[in-house]
Amino acid sequence: KVTWPTRAEIIRLTISVLVISAVVGLFLGGIDFVLTKTIGVVLSR
Repeated sequence: KVTWPTRAEIIRLTISVLVISAVVGLFLGGIDFVLTKTIGVVLSR
């Protein structure tokens, strides 16, 4: 038997996915920025 999630569960899980995706995106963007600047400094010597 399939138990469908309630409307409240869907909203809560959707918000969780959006927040986690934003946090991971910002984290990876930050790492990319730092590594890009670091490599730029190292190669410009």
